[in-house]
Amino acid sequence: MITANAQGPSSSKRWRGLLYGLLVDDALGVSYEFHGCRMIPPEEQIQMEPPARFQRARAGVPIGTRSDDGAQAIGLLWAALGRSTVEQLLARPS
Repeated sequence: MITANAQGPSSSKRWRGLLYGLLVDDALGVSYEFHGCRMIPPEEQIQMEPPARFQRARAGVPIGTRSDDGAQAIGLLWAALGRSTVEQLLARPS
């Protein structure tokens, strides 16, 4: 089981924040993956919806969709926490 110390936000809030951050970052990257570094827009132009002329890596996938990386992270977290459903994942640690 994964545990955390009692300082700061509760363990469940930290895990929820970690998972949300990971999934948002994953969804942001879906449009940009598989491009060479010279093809990626400047940092200030990186948004969930890429600049108009940028050819998205997965044009048919809705903006904000997580990738297989995000799905794997969810599965790993569920296993690490010994949870098998979303309700169990979001429940307070026992």
